[in-house]
Amino acid sequence: MENQTETKKPFPIVIIFPILLVILLIAVAFFIYKKNLVKNEGAVSTSIAPSVAPSIALVKGSLTLLPNPSKKPLVAGETIYLNVSADSSNSSITGYDVVVKYDPSVVSYVSQKNLLSDFQVFAQNDNGKLSLTGIKKISVTSTVTFQNTVISELTFKALKSGKASFEIEFLPGSKKDSNLIDDKNNDVLGTVNGVEITVDVK
Repeated sequence: MENQTETKKPFPIVIIFPILLVILLIAVAFFIYKKNLVKNEGAVSTSIAPSVAPSIALVKGSLTLLPNPSKKPLVAGETIYLNVSADSSNSSITGYDVVVKYDPSVVSYVSQKNLLSDFQVFAQNDNGKLSLTGIKKISVTSTVTFQNTVISELTFKALKSGKASFEIEFLPGSKKDSNLIDDKNNDVLGTVNGVEITVDVK
């Protein structure tokens, strides 16, 4: 008997080509899908970000330190009186914090006087930082707004000559420093203004 060698027939290209075409189409479709997904995510983040801006623009309340009387300069040993003025931009206020920073080597804190009968005020002095917390009394049912209202009088004593700077500590968006809280528990404080007083030698 003669040995017969079996010859393998090549895999028909007619079958290979459609398979490669399907794989190529799947790859192209996946690439287009990923590209559109990234584009849409960018569009969403762009549209969401500006939504917080209006709340910042609406904040217009202020706290200001004013010398009373406006006698300048003072001399060492004299008493410094400062008025704390507040404006709530027509917002109804239920509480506030005023944090005043000063140099304890130039002036010393003496006392504070609450000038609002509708609020109970607590004061804490800690070596160069005076914190006032005002809380609207429960018995007061009417709305309280500040319109450049003097809410407190601060008293210091000049210790030596130099520049006595009084700054209101404030960071927008934070409730851990100075603030004006309205009846919706929003901080409406937007700007603060300190004061500097010259203390001369006797």
